[in-house]
Amino acid sequence: MKTSEYTNTPIHIPAPLRSYTGGQSIINVNGGSVEEALNDLVHQFPALKQHLFNEEGTLRTFVNIYLNDDDIRYLRQTSTELSEDDELTIVPSIAGGCPAVSFGYGSTLKTRDHRGPCGSIQFRTLEERMYRRISEFSNQKTTPES
Repeated sequence: MKTSEYTNTPIHIPAPLRSYTGGQSIINVNGGSVEEALNDLVHQFPALKQHLFNEEGTLRTFVNIYLNDDDIRYLRQTSTELSEDDELTIVPSIAGGCPAVSFGYGSTLKTRDHRGPCGSIQFRTLEERMYRRISEFSNQKTTPES
């Protein structure tokens, strides 16, 4: 693989961002570095810019860019040079669950019906939660391995 000053590099677009690329899953971009390739991508598809970059123009923290199998954060970040056979992949971070409730040691959440904001049953204290888990575990039927 010879590093060139200007390469034609495919960027793999994740499903959540394909609506901004006309449904295309792979976009060929030009550039000698990851930064130049990303700039060419948002030049071709301007609606992507707000999803990839923050107001200061830096890559958003929840957007991960991989050069082949390597996260660019562990290389030279967006300054990483591209070679002829390189491929880039955009991988958005995925988060889930219920963000409004956190149960730490000794935490208390006093609600009238013990329902959390996501509809799941919440326990008043950590002790209640641990008691429930121990009870569920001891009530499980075990089967011998075959």
